[in-house]
This record gives sequence, structure tokens and C-alpha cells, in this order.
Amino acid sequence: MRLAVSSYSFGDLVKSDKLGFFGIMDEAVRMGFEGLELHGTDDIMNADMLSKIGKYSREIGLPIIAVDVGADFTKNDLTSLDEEVDRVKKLLEIT
Repeated sequence: MRLAVSSYSFGDLVKSDKLGFFGIMDEAVRMGFEGLELHGTDDIMNADMLSKIGKYSREIGLPIIAVDVGADFTKNDLTSLDEEVDRVKKLLEIT
């Protein structure tokens, strides 16, 4: 079994004026964690940032083991639901 931590557990340290997201990843490694769950805040849920996070996680040996992403799967029409599922899948593929 591997021990992982959620980025949510670092609270305000995720903010750029504190440790920042990459800083908390370094801290997780220093603390002995072997994986990271991304808590999907708006500031990281974009293709550019997720790509950087995925690349950095591989560089430091801290795999992304889960992503907590906001989604609405209660859409009434099938087209909207399919679009929402595709949106979430694309976000996950980037990391």
C-alpha cells in the first residue's frame, strides 16, 4: 500500500504567496508521501496548469493518484451530459 495526500490538506499553503502548488508537492515528497490527489480548485483546473503539474509530478516521483474535479452529471439532455463527461475526461488525460 502507498501513502498519498490530498492537496486540500495543505490549505492556504497552496496559494502562490505561500508555498504555491509546486511547493506543496515538494513538501509532500519531503514528508514521505508517495502520491498526490489533486483537489480541483479553479486556479489549477486548466490545461496549461494541469500539464505543468503532471510533468512536475513525474520529475519529482510523486504520481497523481486521483483528481477531485467539479462536474455536473445531472444534465437533463444527453448532449449536455456527453459534453460534460468529455470535458472531465480531457482534464484527466492532461495530468
